[in-house]
Amino acid sequence: MSPPEPNFLKMMQQMTQLIGQLTQAVSPMENLRVPEFETPSMKEPDSFHGTQAHKLREFIQYYQLIFHNYPENSFSDRKKVLY
Repeated sequence: MSPPEPNFLKMMQQMTQLIGQLTQAVSPMENLRVPEFETPSMKEPDSFHGTQAHKLREFIQYYQLIFHNYPENSFSDRKKVLY
């Protein structure tokens, strides 16, 4: 097996230096926090008592928005009814 060529060794040294510089440049960035996206909070809808049928659709749509906007709560059917 023949020894490596001088150009190859020089390129390897340069690459090692560049990797070191890149690592130093990236290290401070690891401490930066990316803000998490939060869904804007929604106010509770008016209670639906069944006396005004035309408000039923709005009431149901509102809760559908809540259940879709907060998937981290993983609403089961039971939780949706109790909510």
